[in-house]
Amino acid sequence: MGILGGFGLTLTVFASGLAFATWLLAAKPVGTVSPSQSVAELWTR
Repeated sequence: MGILGGFGLTLTVFASGLAFATWLLAAKPVGTVSPSQSVAELWTR
């Protein structure tokens, strides 16, 4: 009984991690903010 319970728990944790990784990879990336003129001036000084 304990072996089956441990196996089921391991499968549950593995499946939840797989689902989270799939969700993370399928998520749309956050839009990048274009640098303003003041930021560009900081790098050229």
